[in-house]
Order: sequence, then C-alpha cells, then structure tokens
Amino acid sequence: MRQALLSLLIMLMSVINSFASNEQLGVQRTDAGGDYFETAPGNIPVQDPCAPFLFRVVTFTPPSGYSVKQFDWYVNNVFLRTTNSSTDHTTIALSAKTMVVVCKVVYQNSTGGTITSASPGFEIDGKTINYKLNGPDVVPILTQTPAYSLTGASDNSFLYTPTPGTFSSTWQGPSGWTAGTPTNSGNNITFTTDDYSYGTVTATTVINACGYSQVTTKAVTRSHPSPTFPSSNPIRICGSQSGETVTATFTINPAGGASNYTYTITNTDIGTPDNISFSGTAGQTTLTTTSTSVTLTCTSNIPQHLLLIVIANFPDGATSGANYGIEYNFLWWTPTYTWYGCFDEPGSAVSVVAEPAYQGGYYYWYLDGWLMDQGTYNGTQWFWRGEHTLSVKVATNCGESELFSDMIPTGGCYNTFAPNRAAGSLTVYPNPASSQITVSLKDLTKKSAATTATLKDIREIKVVDKLGNVRKVSRYAPGNKKVQLDLSGMPNDMYILQVSDGINRANINVSKLY
Repeated sequence: MRQALLSLLIMLMSVINSFASNEQLGVQRTDAGGDYFETAPGNIPVQDPCAPFLFRVVTFTPPSGYSVKQFDWYVNNVFLRTTNSSTDHTTIALSAKTMVVVCKVVYQNSTGGTITSASPGFEIDGKTINYKLNGPDVVPILTQTPAYSLTGASDNSFLYTPTPGTFSSTWQGPSGWTAGTPTNSGNNITFTTDDYSYGTVTATTVINACGYSQVTTKAVTRSHPSPTFPSSNPIRICGSQSGETVTATFTINPAGGASNYTYTITNTDIGTPDNISFSGTAGQTTLTTTSTSVTLTCTSNIPQHLLLIVIANFPDGATSGANYGIEYNFLWWTPTYTWYGCFDEPGSAVSVVAEPAYQGGYYYWYLDGWLMDQGTYNGTQWFWRGEHTLSVKVATNCGESELFSDMIPTGGCYNTFAPNRAAGSLTVYPNPASSQITVSLKDLTKKSAATTATLKDIREIKVVDKLGNVRKVSRYAPGNKKVQLDLSGMPNDMYILQVSDGINRANINVSKLY
C-alpha cells in the first residue's frame, strides 16, 4: 500500500513538473516587420499611464489527459477577469507605476478534476505623474489656513502629465487639520489647521480612466512665535551706593499660544547677579509665570552688566526666547587721583588722571572753583605751580556725581609718563607680545652715576591703557630683577608698564597685537 501511494505521488509530481513552467506571457508589439509578441519584460520601455496592452499566453502545454478550461488573469496579485478556453488573450490597461500581470491557466480532465498552473509575472513600468506638491513647509501655530497645490515638475522622459479633466486628486492633512474643498480638478486646496498639530500633507492623484495613481507628499512643521522686548523698557537701572532698594519693571510682547514664561536674570561677567533678584523672593533669579511683565529688586552697590532672558513655553513642549541687556550703574562716583609732572618747577606741564566712572561719562574739572576743562577723558593737564585746589565731577547716564576736591601737590616729581632716568634701566621682550612677556632690569654698573639712579628690583608692575586706566597689577617678592607678566585675555592695544621697586618708578611701552 505504501509503495502504491509513493508511486502515485511521483507520477503526480512528474505531471505537475511537466507543465509548471510551460505557461509564458507575451505582449503584442509592432515593429517594421509587423506585429509580434514580446516575451521579455525588459524589452518593454517605460509606458504612459493607462496605455492598453494585449497580453497572450504564447506558450502553454496541457498535461496528458487534460485540456484548457479557462484563463484567469491577475494584476498585482488581484484577480482581474476570466477568459474562456478559446480566448488565450486579454487587453489590460497600465493601472499602476509597476504592473505585474500573471495568467493562471486552469486545466480540466474528463472527470472534472482541475489543475492550475501560473505563468511567471510579466512586469511593465509606468511613468511618474508630473506633479510636485507646493505649499509652506512651516506653518505658524494657532489657527492658520495654509494653501497647497499640485503643479508640473521638471520634465524628462519618465514624467507624464495627465490631460486636464481626466484625473482627480484627493488630499490628506496632518491629524487635527480640516481639508477644504479641492479646486482646479483637485490640484488646489486650503486647510484649516488646529493650534499646534503638524505632520505630512498628502495628495493622491488618480487618472480616472484606469485608476493609475500616485502619492505626493510634503512634510510640514509648525513655527512658534518668540516673545520680544519693546524699546520702551529701561536700558539701565541706577542703583544707590548706600544700598537703598531700587526697582525696575520690564515687559515683553507676548508670544501667541504660549502657556507661560520663564524669566532669568544673569550677570554677563560673573553669572549670578549681586543682590539683584525678582521682586517677591530675595535671591530669586529665575521665575516662571503667566505674566508678561516682571519687576527686579536691586540693593547692590556693585556695577553690573545684566541680561534678562525670557523663554516662552508652549503646550506642545516647544519653547522660544529672547534676551535683553541691562546696565546697572550708579549716581555716585569716588575718584582716585594719579598725579603726573614735576610740581617744583615753575611753568611745568602737570596733569592728573582720575579713576574712570563705571561705563564712562562726561568730566568737569575746576581749579580753585573755576571751570578749567571738560570732556569724556577722565584726566586733564595745565601749566601751574603752587598751592591750589583741583575739583572734578562726572555726569553719567544715572545722573551727576557730587564735586570731589583735592589739593594739588607741591614739590617733588610725579612724572610717570614723561621721559625719566629710570626708564633706561628696563627691557621687555617679546615686544609686540601675544601673552607672556619678560620684564627685566638692565645691568647699568658701567654707566654714569646719573644714569644709575634706577630701580633696585621689580616689586610691582601696573599695566595702564592709553586713557590712564589701570588694567592689571602684578606684585613680586623682593630681589627680582627679571619677572614674567601675563597679558593674555587683554585687548590688542598699546600699554604702559609702570614698574616700581617700592620707591622709584619707571615706564616702558609694550604692544599686544596677537
């Protein structure tokens, strides 16, 4: 019994194998010799959508004892139609960009039993519909009505433009968007969006005659408006040296759709502001609120550069922000004088430089109560000698200081910038410099006695800019005749090095250029 079943299975397999690969499709083509059936899909060029093709089963061999019952036709694995045993051909329109046609031949024997054998798939490729999707890539949040359209793309041999009126397009927007009524055969549409949703806009174009379709898409994001600081906000806060409380209120133009705002106040020089915080909680430098205005409370007596930062927080998790710079200054100023010149020589040119006011200002100089000089430079010069009183005041953005007075020195030389004998004892290298420089004393033991009244060692070096501002002070242990000085981090400029041994002083110029 087992042997009989095995023999029957082998016989059946041989029957199936005898015709399983015999069915072959061809597509009718025409050349100079007339019509013929092409059996190699690779020889069929890319075709226009909806183009009709006559398919024929050009080769099929019924197994012994069987005859053709019918031909079942499939396109892309979907049943299309059946033709009878005498009709081994059918016409099929190109209905997809890639269309694979298969014919399943049904064979029947005298007892009604059937066997089905399928041809290999015959693939024909169609051209791309010549459309691109136009419209905004970014749509602002809150309710908007962005419009999109389909228009022709750049032309090449694999693009196809349907005849007007022969096609239609359907549209799909991101979830939360409502599509309007398409116009211009479906080529144009306007969406009504919700407040925050985004995603993909999809247009599906279908050629009505054959259902040939193509999907065109565009990715869309939503932009979030940023808050802004109106120009009506103060650009400075004027504090009090005595530590009295000063407040200042700042407002923003709101960002539509924001849930709330996070404000932060920082010091651009040191990070955390000194004794400046949001009103309500001492020391609070970050505040989240729905308000579009905040008030700063200031008790600091230190000038500061402040930055007010606002971040708008949106329900979808997005953020946007803006910054506003603020100067914290004072109505007060206490100058420190530095005198230059020989005050025991009649007719000498003598001068004075005052410690500059924070953020600069306009200076008024008085000699014995009479206005002698004024300007933005924090120093003055005159020809005088004897006992007189010099007074100065400064006007800044925060007001005008009180008048400060001091007696002009009498006797002695304070000639720091003028040529001096001690200056000949100094060398500096490299000059110009980029960072580290070496300052050393020359060996003047072979020079004249007049020249050797020089520095004994280097105890202190002040780096002074062209306006007389002391930019850096470095001090050294006694006995050093050669020292290192770091200029890195200082702006490129000309500087004067004021070198002192504790009793005598000498100057030498240096350039920082790198």
